[in-house]
Amino acid sequence: MTTKTTTVQRWPALDAGQVPEQLTYERGIWGKAHNARTDFRWLAATPALAALHRALQHELPLGSENAPIVATLWRVTGDRCYAIGIYPSAAIDASGRRDFLEKHLLEWQRPPEVPAATGALLLLPLVAHLDSSEWWARSDDPRWTGADYVMDLPSGGALPCSPDLIEEAVAEGRRGLAEATSEEALAELYALLLAGNGGVPLRGLEVPLPPAAVAALLLPLPRELADRLSVGGWLPSSWLSNSVLPEIRESWDLLLGGETSIPTSGFVEPTAEHLRRAREMASAVFADIPARVEGSASKSAALSSRPLQLALWGPTSAGKTALLAELFLDGAGSADWDVYPTQRSLQFIHGMRTYMNTNNSFPNATTVGYAEALEYQFAHRRTGATALLQLEDRPGEDSREFAERKGKTDFNQRLGSADGLVLVFDTRLEASELERLLASTLEILHVASGRIGRKDLRPIAVCVSKADVNIHTPADYHRAMGHPDEFVRERLDGKLVELLDHYCERYRLFPVSAAGVRLRYGAIEPVVFIDESLQNRLCPGGRPLNLMAPFAWLLDQLTGVS
Repeated sequence: MTTKTTTVQRWPALDAGQVPEQLTYERGIWGKAHNARTDFRWLAATPALAALHRALQHELPLGSENAPIVATLWRVTGDRCYAIGIYPSAAIDASGRRDFLEKHLLEWQRPPEVPAATGALLLLPLVAHLDSSEWWARSDDPRWTGADYVMDLPSGGALPCSPDLIEEAVAEGRRGLAEATSEEALAELYALLLAGNGGVPLRGLEVPLPPAAVAALLLPLPRELADRLSVGGWLPSSWLSNSVLPEIRESWDLLLGGETSIPTSGFVEPTAEHLRRAREMASAVFADIPARVEGSASKSAALSSRPLQLALWGPTSAGKTALLAELFLDGAGSADWDVYPTQRSLQFIHGMRTYMNTNNSFPNATTVGYAEALEYQFAHRRTGATALLQLEDRPGEDSREFAERKGKTDFNQRLGSADGLVLVFDTRLEASELERLLASTLEILHVASGRIGRKDLRPIAVCVSKADVNIHTPADYHRAMGHPDEFVRERLDGKLVELLDHYCERYRLFPVSAAGVRLRYGAIEPVVFIDESLQNRLCPGGRPLNLMAPFAWLLDQLTGVS
């Protein structure tokens, strides 16, 4: 590695980054096998391709994909970055259907000292030159009829990297942007992005941007933002249903253009400060000499100056421990806020990973009288804002009329002084018992807050746990993810809503599930099953529901970044 500062590293997205001698990557091809009856699948892969085993294909929503086009995508999930080329497939399936879309991807595990923009600048132009020729040369192999056959590609490749090569890619990308768009349109894109919107389009784009230009969009962004940004170069769909739009916006921070117009309804309006910073960014891209865009770091520092305190509360078996575990295990990249461990949370995370991911089991109930002190670091994917959250995983027994017990005054104080609250309830309880628990909870919270006679003004996320039992159709799933508050209100007893309205000024309802559901071939499949010991177990491949959403909403409310 070399840490020599070069002209190109003056770009914020490349700030303080090291330039490796090479970028190593794995490869995979996803598409339709020729003359086979199988559905879309992995056609070819290098042996160490992690995406092969983590269902990455489900994290790349592009609508119906019924308009074959040549374009590039940049997807970031944790420390893995994917440069993806999409192009029309030559395959014709056993039913005579054709005009499919194929994806060729390069998987790069990014070292923390190397900026993500470095990978985008070099890997996107490379993947744009790859196609189906390797597997197509063997398309007559009878093994393609088997759904599990994946052709082996040569072990991972290595791409030379140097300051000069990065300089050349930056110059090419900036030229591509100057030819395809205007400074005004680019400023609009950055302003909407800084305001916290997802799926932001580039106005006036009629054809996909060149791959280097897609990468160059990252250059003026603060590095902490650029390192997490995912860019959908083009939406290859002639129509876009409202049911899939939330998933697309969640997956792609920028969705530059498409065969149909990208909706901008419901976007958060940029502030004057967003507009000012966005104009500086666009001007830097179009200027002859790149200029550093200041401002993000100081705002992040201000937000981090005091750890935000959240209190988590819920009755026994409500699912609090599983929610906190999967918040980290499945939380990365699932919302505007990414979550990272700290020293205080490592033991909890490692134990929960063994329970839930290795043993496919639910965690045991938290021991009475014991509180697990947890600490997570959150970072906002678009603005770069950070926040340190400290909370406790307490046993549910502590939430049953604890105010009358000795030794619980510390928890009273935590409830009263917390910046925000997360309440977890299992609505499968009998209606009268659930109403009693909620009423008791809100009464105790009201007294603990010291706001006698006034509503609680703090943001309160009310989580309906184990919500997978209410997901029966894909429409249910998309509504629960896209409109969580409305989804819960449609199914919640009116008396419970009246209680919340009486005590809480600012609250939001969320259907959550650590287990989740599987969405396959247009149908919902349950994930939880009962084993031979009559214990609930987890099937692999489930999509947890809204685990990050209540925490992201609280953070948005408390920091004002959205």
